[in-house]
Formats: sequence, C-alpha cells, structure tokens
Amino acid sequence: MKKCKYPAEASPSGEACCVDIHKTIENNGYDILGIDEENNSYFCYGIVLLE
Repeated sequence: MKKCKYPAEASPSGEACCVDIHKTIENNGYDILGIDEENNSYFCYGIVLLE
C-alpha cells in the first residue's frame, strides 16, 4: 500500500466522524440509490466536514 503524498491535507470520512451518510440522505428526502429513472440520471452525494 502506498503512503499518502499529502497527509496534512487528508480528512476523515463521514462515517469515521459518526455521521450515518445513508440515513442523512434519507432524512432529507432523497433516494439513497441516487437514481432518477425518469431522466436516466445518477446522483452522487457527498459531505463537506469543516472544523
């Protein structure tokens, strides 16, 4: 396994910070699969963690 080139810029995942990403998406009324079959679209969800 390669080491991170920029360890000072690395950030933890939402799960590592005890955020249930799937439940957060569902609680905000979005489809967890992120698929819009009417428009043939796929959505990716992300989270930004700030200090």
